[in-house]
Parts: sequence; structure tokens; C-alpha cells
Amino acid sequence: MTFFSLSELTDATRHRASMQSYQLDLQPEIMNSPGVALAERWVRPADCAAVGTGSDAALAATHYAELVLFRAPADASIRAYQETCERAVQLGQDRVCMNFQLQEFFVPLKAYATPRILVAPEVVPFRPARGLYVIVSRFLTHDAAAEAAFRWYDETRIPDLLGCRGAAGAWLLATEALFHWQRDLTQPALRLVLVWLDGDPLEFAADVRQRTLPGNSAVEKILFAGPLRTIVPWQWDWFDATQHR
Repeated sequence: MTFFSLSELTDATRHRASMQSYQLDLQPEIMNSPGVALAERWVRPADCAAVGTGSDAALAATHYAELVLFRAPADASIRAYQETCERAVQLGQDRVCMNFQLQEFFVPLKAYATPRILVAPEVVPFRPARGLYVIVSRFLTHDAAAEAAFRWYDETRIPDLLGCRGAAGAWLLATEALFHWQRDLTQPALRLVLVWLDGDPLEFAADVRQRTLPGNSAVEKILFAGPLRTIVPWQWDWFDATQHR
């Protein structure tokens, strides 16, 4: 099981303090939880936002993405994670100005790796990376047309993304709600593509734009697509210039 979010920091003066609090205080606490395999955030500074696409106006304001990978049993691991986060809030950690436009639990469907890297696809998220490319889709149906689009992602779209400059590997995920025994397949459902990048995120995004592929507009709506950069400890200055204009 995984948790993924896209968020906006609503107070532009608190980017540095918020990320310092996350990386030096909250992230170590989360990683110390026995049920958490990985917890990571990425930043979307102005240069990355400028090349992003998607139809969702709220997600267009995204500053950060967060991914948490849980070990089995998932229910216990998720509860421990939520308790850790709430304890941090109760102790005054700097999270109150975060506006989460997307917070969702996802189930990994398949992992991919480029031939040049020497780890299994499932290990890709644990490698050092320079950034992440994110695609958030809402599938409107769950019929034969949607199934054809699912195959297209697996056989064409993701291999094409892995051919772009700097790609190391990718994960394909679907919302956890689809795997519930009371699921309603008449409702739209979210899917997620994450591509880990060894190269510069902007170079990868430029390569993506040059590769025009037919989409699945009849069954799929792209809510958000674009690159983010890895957050390096003590280098929290991405928005400083805009703060002091």
C-alpha cells in the first residue's frame, strides 16, 4: 500500500521553515515507524510548474508531492503513520498551512526499470534520484475502452516515458478504492504514474513534450502531469526569490 499527496503551501513565507521541519523532524520519525518502508517529498519550484500540464486548477497550484510506502500488514502500518503525523501536529510541528489538494491511498500495479540500472523495478524508489515525474489521471469508466487504455499504459505509454532522458524507472498505481469489496465501478477512479529521474527533471519533461502519443480522452482525464525536484537537506531556497519581491 502507498500514500500519495499533492499539496500547496498557502503561506509563501514558510516554505523554508516547513521543509526544515519535515526533513529534520517529521521524516525521521516517520521512517522510524516499523510499518514504513519509505517516506519522501519532492518540490515543484517555478521552473517545474511552468512546464506542467493538467486539467485540475487546484492541482495546478501544487508545491510539493509526498509518497509513503507501507509494509504489511497495511492497516497497522497506516495507523502508526497517522499517529506519528498527528503527534507531530500536537507538538506544534509546522504543517498547518499545507493545503492538500490530493490525498489518496494507492495500490501498486506494476513496477518498471530501464535496462541501464542494476536494481529490480521494485527497488527503484529507494535509489537516489534527482526528481520525479508525476501523472495523475481520472478514469471515467471501467469498461472495455478503459481496459484498452490500461493496456496502452503498460505496453506503450510507460515504456515511452522510460525512453526519455534521465528516466530510471516507474511505478503504475491505482486508487485503493478499486480493491475494496464494496467498490462501485460506475464511479470515476484515480490512477497514478510515477517516474523516478536520474537526470534533470526539465530535460525529461522536454523530452516528454516532444513525444506526441494518442491519448485516451474518451475514458481518461489527465488532472496533473509534470516534473518535481528532489528536496536536498538544507537547500530549501526554491521560493526565496518570490518571497522577497
